[in-house]
Amino acid sequence: MGDALGRILANNHVLDFGYPGLEETLRTLAGAGLRAVGAGRNVHDARRPAIVPLDGAGRAVILSVGMASSGIPEAWAASERRPGIDFLAEPSQSAAADVAARVQVVKRAGDVAVVSVHWGSNWGYDIADDQVSFAHALVDGGVDVVHGHSSHHPRPVEVYEGKLILYGCGDFIDDYEGITGYEEFRDDLRLLFLVSLDRNSGQLVEAKMAPLQARRMRLRNASGEDSRWLCSMLERIGRRFGSRTWLDPDRQSHLETLDHKADRWIRAWLGDPSVSHPEEAHCFCDVRPHCAQLRHAFHLESHRDTAEQHEAVICPHYMADGLAIHRPHHLWTAVQPFRPQQQHDRL
Repeated sequence: MGDALGRILANNHVLDFGYPGLEETLRTLAGAGLRAVGAGRNVHDARRPAIVPLDGAGRAVILSVGMASSGIPEAWAASERRPGIDFLAEPSQSAAADVAARVQVVKRAGDVAVVSVHWGSNWGYDIADDQVSFAHALVDGGVDVVHGHSSHHPRPVEVYEGKLILYGCGDFIDDYEGITGYEEFRDDLRLLFLVSLDRNSGQLVEAKMAPLQARRMRLRNASGEDSRWLCSMLERIGRRFGSRTWLDPDRQSHLETLDHKADRWIRAWLGDPSVSHPEEAHCFCDVRPHCAQLRHAFHLESHRDTAEQHEAVICPHYMADGLAIHRPHHLWTAVQPFRPQQQHDRL
């Protein structure tokens, strides 16, 4: 990434110290060469995206919005003459269309668009249907990554149309240690997300999550037991979205997606009488090598190309070119949109 970075400010604490506090924050960031996004001295500043040059070519286009569901008062919304944040009352389809339209005004070929959304409650794993619809509408409108946050612990991850949706990244470094009454969510366990995207399409190439533990406002590697707890939790809450998570030998969690239509194809192929063969499944699928039923090599096919054979962990996401996960060097690498005889130009 280039020298200038964007800093997300649309959240429910940016005005805790009033307008003077926000002004000082904006001034400090500018002095450090950091681009504020999601809050500003007026509504035009707050809505202005951060345009960050990427190494090699292309740019990251970053927008930041905050929603009432995260506890942001409507009075914090920026206006023509008042500082504040880029505020959305609710995750409506019209709001999503407005944000996506703003992305399209500035996005060029080779750019990657990220919309960062501060939304939802502090605790719990359920994702409201209107939030899912909002995230999907953003992707349909040209957004490549939906970066959700507000909860103090990780929430589900989804890959929709090949694009990454993080419904809640959880805390990273903060002063929230020791809050009682929510121990079941293990908010001391944090995730560092390491994401690679295809530079040309913005589609997800790989997603890894490093398990960490917060202690006295410092981060350290999570223990094996805690890493397994995180992995199991992410696996459980991701089922609704067809996401699966497991650990590599270095205790990094990895993400795999299994589209429901492809899941039906696998079950039909295994002879499940309750599932008819779905003709619309364009990609063939292998799953993990330890699954004896599927310890085979397959031809991956799409409606455009035929791939050479692979013996690998391959798991599809229903999309035009198929989705594959390969494991040439590691326990596995993560979600990879598969294009035969084509190298990914990663970000």
